[in-house]
Amino acid sequence: MREKKNCIVVLSEYPSHSGLLNVNYQVTTTVAGLKRAKAEGREFIFKTRCDYRFYKRELIHYLYNLVIQFPLEDSEHCQKYRIVAGSEIMNSMFKPFWLADQFNYGQVDDMIQYWSHPMDSFNLDKRAHREIMKQKEYSWKEQIENNMGAESELVLSFLERTLGKRPEISVEEYWRIVKERFIVVSRQELGAYWHKYLLRYDESVAEGELHDGASPENGLTYNWDFSSWFSLYCGNLIYDNSYERFAKNNGWKDVNTNVRCYNSKCKIDSRGASENR
Repeated sequence: MREKKNCIVVLSEYPSHSGLLNVNYQVTTTVAGLKRAKAEGREFIFKTRCDYRFYKRELIHYLYNLVIQFPLEDSEHCQKYRIVAGSEIMNSMFKPFWLADQFNYGQVDDMIQYWSHPMDSFNLDKRAHREIMKQKEYSWKEQIENNMGAESELVLSFLERTLGKRPEISVEEYWRIVKERFIVVSRQELGAYWHKYLLRYDESVAEGELHDGASPENGLTYNWDFSSWFSLYCGNLIYDNSYERFAKNNGWKDVNTNVRCYNSKCKIDSRGASENR
């Protein structure tokens, strides 16, 4: 790999602890790569995993154009541009601050700030994490409040360091911040291919039944993509306080929501019904 044209390999020392789901490893190598890219004069960075592939034509131009066309409304929080975040699966519109850590894109200083998550002082690998999750049925909200997701911890840490306080864990606050500071795109919109989980993260597979044991009653999810983010940004998709129940009640089951957008506003409810607002 070192012999490839325009490829620079950055080596890092192992952190003393792996952290939550190996987040310390990810933060260490990502920040090292970002700082090297900045030293090389790069202004905008696309962070991803080495086992990801992207097939969208003109991908980098597309991501750059997004951050230029949708500027921040203010820069009081030391963020220069929006960060293009990847959509997660499993009900990501109602899973507060759960944005993908596999890839994102932004201005190099913003990206360094985002990924400069403080090192966790413990070791909690996937097996240990699963044992904790077996002890009770955690809702999305409880998982995030109890710091049980690496994805949400990265987002919340970034916001806490740039806002000066940790955001409230709610769908309302989540949507507000996603609207103001991020742009969200799905894996499919970037032509992503990730063989590791045998396409379980492909939203087109089995209509969202993305994990073993999923069914239309508990596994059909509603996730961010650019069109849903754009509807939120334009004011067509409006928060309703009834949406909080999805974060409070849903965990790995009881997820069956639907959205239908009419000419004006969108409403979502647990029966899959929608109405004009």
